[in-house]
Amino acid sequence: MIKKTGLYVSPLLTNISLAYKNDEYVAEQIMPIVPVKKDTAQITTYGMDNLRITNAIRAQGANTNEVNHTVSIGAHYVLQEHALKELVTMEEIDNADTPIKPKIDATENIVDRMLVIKEKLLADVMADTAVMTSNTTLAGTDQWSDYVNSDPLSDLLTGITAVRTSTGKKPNTMIFPYGTWMVLLQHPDMTDRIKVGEVNAESVKGVILRAFPGIKNIIIADAQYNSAVEGGTDTLAEIWGSHAWVGYIEKKPSLKSRSFGFTYQNKQHRLVDEDPMSKGGEAWDRKGDFVRVTDKYDQKLVDVTCLYLIKDAVA
Repeated sequence: MIKKTGLYVSPLLTNISLAYKNDEYVAEQIMPIVPVKKDTAQITTYGMDNLRITNAIRAQGANTNEVNHTVSIGAHYVLQEHALKELVTMEEIDNADTPIKPKIDATENIVDRMLVIKEKLLADVMADTAVMTSNTTLAGTDQWSDYVNSDPLSDLLTGITAVRTSTGKKPNTMIFPYGTWMVLLQHPDMTDRIKVGEVNAESVKGVILRAFPGIKNIIIADAQYNSAVEGGTDTLAEIWGSHAWVGYIEKKPSLKSRSFGFTYQNKQHRLVDEDPMSKGGEAWDRKGDFVRVTDKYDQKLVDVTCLYLIKDAVA
């Protein structure tokens, strides 16, 4: 265990951890970050009273009709700490051209691992029909990999209608895992609508955007993880499976935002601290410096009806 007395926050490594970005990870696009100060607090949810048709005509001398709105308070976010550490040995530091480079490598390795964890946590929830109450499961000839019988545009429209009917929000986002997207790129529903030019990712995106003008963002989720145990043969597996999603995602979260969910996150997220060998303890015994990355967040579902799951979209 690292002794707290030997720890100090590394501004340089913290800045590297905050700047580190891997475009394969999309969890924070789907659940935008809401910075918070407290580790736990209630979440306020506003109803749809503002969309109710009300008699606003006032007769001469009569009282003005009174309205109200509902506010639900009950759900809580609870930040959980996620932390990993790596030992940077004195041999690595002594043999490096730049002493800080091994620690940068360790920081980026840990951040990548933590982003994989965050991605997998969200992907598993989003593929769970017990959680995603607005869903359909495709099978057989309905799956988009059947280029003759399936109808992906109709399935996507069903999702758009479901979200809009349930929430009053017009869906603005579609999410496709890499495997689903690769199948969709060659589907006749897409290729037949491309009149000029070659079939590619951008032209297929154009078909979807023209078919559904409300959609502003198409997210391709292509992250993988190593499913092998430590020391076993590396085996890459898809994090996001073979599904698809249609939904409304609030890009600028605020008090009154209605969205599928948010990542409530400590303002001081992804801190990097070090336990140097010079301070004694475990680091001294193992002849190296420990680098640790800590993140605190809660991927909190706010309104699951804002997202429609098309499970097993492809075989």
